[in-house]
Amino acid sequence: MSLSSEEFASMLLELNISLIEEDDFAVLLSRIADMAQKYTGADGVFLFALNDDKFLGLEYSNVKSLNWQKYGSGNRKIFPNVVISAKKKNKQPVEICVLNQEVINEANLLAVNDINLENIQRFDNLFDYSTVSFLAVPLVGRNKKTVGVLQLINAKENGGKIISFTQVMQNRAQSLAALAAIVLENKRLQESYGQLLESFIEVLARAIDAKSPYTGAHCQRVPVIARMLAGAAVQSDV
Repeated sequence: MSLSSEEFASMLLELNISLIEEDDFAVLLSRIADMAQKYTGADGVFLFALNDDKFLGLEYSNVKSLNWQKYGSGNRKIFPNVVISAKKKNKQPVEICVLNQEVINEANLLAVNDINLENIQRFDNLFDYSTVSFLAVPLVGRNKKTVGVLQLINAKENGGKIISFTQVMQNRAQSLAALAAIVLENKRLQESYGQLLESFIEVLARAIDAKSPYTGAHCQRVPVIARMLAGAAVQSDV
């Protein structure tokens, strides 16, 4: 899409404002990914999140020519989780992106040697697709750690011809990747706060139980019983 630097900067500002107003992380990530797809002319976009610093899981995918759009676990059958390991000799593009915090921009990915294209070829074979031009950008957080990867495939001209990703396209993808990194970091923080609060409540409940021989283990039994009742209610036909 033809867009001046000033117009792109204005779009980024508007996107930043909308991110502040939206608290659904899945919506935020898909919005950023779709923007990257639109403003680089990519046919497909894939946004991966690094989980427990051990594996990449595909959180969102959108391929226009296939009329394909999937969120979260819906992507696992297409792109299995990628285990990150520096010891591997033959790494996938997204692994290299994470381990080296390196932008990968290839005009013809299939012509690149010494790289594992297992997941890319699996996707191509499954949908009778052909991945040619390829751009992968690391999502680097404020602590300088990689939290995910923004992957774009098959940049296209207005006439539909596949072209390589230009430097302008790459710069735009990197700007949007920086926003996606912030969203993923905030998501992690929220999950950590939730786990911390749950642990604190559990410790407090155990302390209360320990003080009385009459109410011992009461605080532990109540949540279990509540879950059993909820499960029975869901299964009930009444």
